[in-house]
Amino acid sequence: FRVEHSTSTIRRYMVRSHRPRSGHSWRTFIRSHQEEIVACDFLIQPTAWFDLVYVFVVMAIATRRIVLINVTTSPTLDWVKQQIRTIADFGEGPRYLIHDNDGIFGQFRERQAGRCYRCHFDRWLFEVMGIKGIPIPYGAANANPHVERFHRTLREDALNHFIFLNASHVRRVAREFIEYY
Repeated sequence: FRVEHSTSTIRRYMVRSHRPRSGHSWRTFIRSHQEEIVACDFLIQPTAWFDLVYVFVVMAIATRRIVLINVTTSPTLDWVKQQIRTIADFGEGPRYLIHDNDGIFGQFRERQAGRCYRCHFDRWLFEVMGIKGIPIPYGAANANPHVERFHRTLREDALNHFIFLNASHVRRVAREFIEYY
């Protein structure tokens, strides 16, 4: 015979730790390094022909300025690398890049020369571009709130008002919105 309890019941009777957290919080890290952090993420936009268009956005955290916006129908790791090369021209790139755990970045876990990489993209960022890639924790979209909020603004103020025919149509509307934004 088995007794099952709901999660809320277990949570109610669990002993809570009253010790303060040690180390820095995510918010403290962002505030301390905001001048040298950019964040990126993908947004998916369907077209009239039910094709999916991927909108790639890179935002500077300190100023909330959109550094790059581009569109593709088939995002690959090589395509994302090229986008990052364009924002980090001549060694003037950011020190940190916050990104989610998208499958495009090539998921694996590897320890190499004392560094732990969660994906191929992070290893490439550090070895080639000198940028430390910071993947957000799994299931924690609120760890990248600035870009997520911009996605909502872009969708509500621009993308929801059109029926798009192709990727170039999405690119044109997104870039015009960036000029306005």
